[in-house]
Amino acid sequence: MVEDWRISAEGPTYTVGITTSGSGGDGLSVPSGRSLKLDQGVVLKFHRAYNNYANLHIQGSLVAVGAENAPVVFTTTLDDSVGVDLSGNSPQVPGPSAWGGLYVADGGEAVLRDTTITYAATGLHTSSDGNAEIHGAILNSSSGLVAHGFTDATDVDWGSASGPSPFGTGTSVSGTGAVVFPWRGYVAPPRPPAAPAQPAPADNGCKQLVIYGLRGSGELPQGPNETTLPTFGSDTSGFGLDNLVIAGAIRDRVLELKPSATTKFVAIQYLALPVPYLEPRVSGEEFIDSIWQGVDKLLAAMRAESALCPSSQFALVGYSQGALSINIALRNMDSSERSRIGGIALLADPGKLANPTETLWEGAYTPAVDGVRDKPGAYVALNFAGHGPIPSDVSGRTISMCHQRDIVCAPKWNARIAFHENYTYEEDQAMGVFVGTRAAALLP
Repeated sequence: MVEDWRISAEGPTYTVGITTSGSGGDGLSVPSGRSLKLDQGVVLKFHRAYNNYANLHIQGSLVAVGAENAPVVFTTTLDDSVGVDLSGNSPQVPGPSAWGGLYVADGGEAVLRDTTITYAATGLHTSSDGNAEIHGAILNSSSGLVAHGFTDATDVDWGSASGPSPFGTGTSVSGTGAVVFPWRGYVAPPRPPAAPAQPAPADNGCKQLVIYGLRGSGELPQGPNETTLPTFGSDTSGFGLDNLVIAGAIRDRVLELKPSATTKFVAIQYLALPVPYLEPRVSGEEFIDSIWQGVDKLLAAMRAESALCPSSQFALVGYSQGALSINIALRNMDSSERSRIGGIALLADPGKLANPTETLWEGAYTPAVDGVRDKPGAYVALNFAGHGPIPSDVSGRTISMCHQRDIVCAPKWNARIAFHENYTYEEDQAMGVFVGTRAAALLP
């Protein structure tokens, strides 16, 4: 392409990748600064000859906007089910990898709505500095989505109502930039059976403030497999690195305001499994079970501590998956249980609602603005049983922090996993001061 191009359905079925010699080719490239627009009903067919895979390489802008009954289709010349029969033979049913797929290069962007990609090697691949959204279908391909850059792949048919592999049995998804919930046919997972309580803390003396920490997805320690807990060496093993900084600041602020206060740290020792499309050995069901295990173990620990020490107060600290477990747990408590929570710190919460009622920062003491405030977390669409806003009786004692461009708590164009992993010591400290101030107010 040497200029902007718009293709309408009234034109021919376009074939990409054939040269005059019939020996195949690399496909079509949309260079930087150029745009390709495809109207509803357009069919692009890509040719493979010998060992060459034709693809669509996007360094500029691709906009394909179909309709429910007239999608834009990217497929192979071997596919006789749509567009013009180009094979000239008896009807054919191609297999996966019959052409290359769509590749969004660094600086490129693709907007694909009511669009179908089928029979590709990799349906859609976004480079680390590319952005894309697709709503439609990715079917019959060796790999569905490889997302190194932000890719909104919600409302996609992956060929199975169970979702893309490794969440379900559909076409596969991988990469740190993928956002896939909900897919077409998605049904919220049932609540698994309650997980057993963890052992009582070695420090079983009653303290005025018990600070619980729930680490994030994939944080150490990790067990030998997806269903076995790791070995935890102490009450704080598995607390989480950012969580420990926040908890330390909570304790220090409480002691500044109430010098005689007593405190202890207790890690909620749950699986905290990695996200499945970052660690394919973890299934979607196992990941959901891990989140609920955090919920159950937190509730059990708080209730056991309450029975032993009726006057103890609590502070809850969670990062990423751990924040989501706390978020869900709050609606599985009664009001009397929540009344004993002096403060809550939710760092990079994937369950954060848009325009939440809790205090929301995007940096230390920096109130969140749109781009964070108006974006729901990536897992809100999982629609867990009991998920919703932070209960009003604790929202005033809850601080949530989410960076602009954090793909987990504020997924949007240009969001990246790097912004989920770069929370600073100063930001953690600020959250701790917020919680410590409120927790101290409930202590005698």
